[in-house]
Amino acid sequence: MSKDLNIGMMFALIDTNSDSEVSLPEFRRKMRAMHCMLEEDEASAFFRNLDKNNTGNFNFDEFVNEFAAINTELFIQKMKKIFVQAGTDPEVLFDRYCMSDRTKQKMTHAEFLNLIKEIGSTKMVERELYHLKRHFDRGNKGFVSKKDFLHVVQSDFIE
Repeated sequence: MSKDLNIGMMFALIDTNSDSEVSLPEFRRKMRAMHCMLEEDEASAFFRNLDKNNTGNFNFDEFVNEFAAINTELFIQKMKKIFVQAGTDPEVLFDRYCMSDRTKQKMTHAEFLNLIKEIGSTKMVERELYHLKRHFDRGNKGFVSKKDFLHVVQSDFIE
């Protein structure tokens, strides 16, 4: 059995009554059941952070959006680790997946997603892939440029 847990599985785990929304009491019960060491005020603050529209519950979209930056950062760190361990040059990897542009300067979103899946992120849900794609498509140009790709994978921090 895999130990990998994607964002969809996490939400389903917290949404104990499977109504696609998580209320504060439901959230607190699940945090206690998972032995999360959150004080009541910490759990409430965390919940309020997830409940962006102040409806008294949060849904899958609110949950995923809150964790998009965290997931993007974790994926990029994983990607960098793979490059180092495999001795792979990020530019060579970019060029291998950049098929439609003969100059190899820009990758379509479909090509980028193929690269992501090859690296091993088949467990990401569509919303996570969307946020990751937006992070690499700096300026929302509709493609991932080689310059932007290399900037993201070679920098020491996530913007």
